[in-house]
Amino acid sequence: MRTTALLLALGLLLPVAATAQQMTATGDYLLHYNALPSSQLPEEIAQRYGLIRSPQTVVLTVSVQKRGQPGAPQPVAADVEVTATDAQGRTQPLRMREVVAGNDVSYLGQARIGDGDGETLTFGIQARPRDGDPDAGQPPAPLRATYRQAFFR
Repeated sequence: MRTTALLLALGLLLPVAATAQQMTATGDYLLHYNALPSSQLPEEIAQRYGLIRSPQTVVLTVSVQKRGQPGAPQPVAADVEVTATDAQGRTQPLRMREVVAGNDVSYLGQARIGDGDGETLTFGIQARPRDGDPDAGQPPAPLRATYRQAFFR
C-alpha cells in the first residue's frame, strides 16, 4: 500500500495520473507514457526504485490497460521495449523495470540527456500485452508509440 501511495504521489502510475500523460489506443488496449527529469523525484523515491537522480537523467513510465472490461480499463502486464533518440540521432535502449503496486502494473526506465537546457528526446515505445487469449492462437499485436519531449532544468 505504501508503494502505491508513493507512486501515486509522483504521478508514476500513469493510468491514474492525469498530469502531462500521453496515451495511444490500439484495439482494446491503451498505452500510457510520460517522462520527467529524474532530479524532480524525491530522494526517497529514487532510492526505493533504484533510480538515478541527476539533471542529465530522465525517467520514463509506461503502462498498458485493456478496455472492454466492466468498469474502468484494467492494468495489463506487458513486455515493454523502449529506445530514446536525441537531437543528434544518438539512440540508447532503455532497460524497463516492472513495478507492481496492488493491481497496477507500470514500467520504469531511465535515459541520459545532455547538459543543455531544452534537450529533446524521442522515445520509441513498443509494448506487447501478456494477456493473450490462448484459444485465439495468437498473442495481441504489439502497441507502438513515438513520443517526443523537451526537458528543461
